[in-house]
Parts: sequence; C-alpha cells; structure tokens
Amino acid sequence: MYQLNEVTYRTKHAEGCTGESCYDMVADEEEIIRILKNGRISLILSIDSEDIHETNTITLVEFGPYVEYVAVSHVWPNGLGKPQ
Repeated sequence: MYQLNEVTYRTKHAEGCTGESCYDMVADEEEIIRILKNGRISLILSIDSEDIHETNTITLVEFGPYVEYVAVSHVWPNGLGKPQ
C-alpha cells in the first residue's frame, strides 16, 4: 500500500489521449464520510460522458437492496492509479 513514490509516479493516459482532454473527477469527501458513518457503501452514479465537462464532480448514491451496480477494481501498478 505504501510502496507508491508520489514524486516519480505518473498516471498513464488511455491510448490516443493527448492529456489535454483528460481531467480529474472528484467526489465530495463529506458525502463519502456521511455515507460511511451511516454504515452504508457509496456508489458512483453512472454519468453520460457528454455531461462530464460541465462539473467534473462525481455524484454518489448509497447502496441499497434494489440498487444495481457494477464493481470495478482500482489498481496502482504501471500508472493505472492516481496518488491523490
């Protein structure tokens, strides 16, 4: 977990990406904390790629019994993660 060197680590871009069209997406930390304190799991609401440029924020929803979701594994090696 703590083997990442934040000074030398560089996030890779998708094939064909120049880096100019990439931007960071952020989630409200307070919202994550609120959901976790309620004993729930936070999920990212799926968004249309056309809407991304308007806000750069991730909308979170709480997992519930009838909420459908897809699990995605986050990895760090080989530039596939973000230190922030």
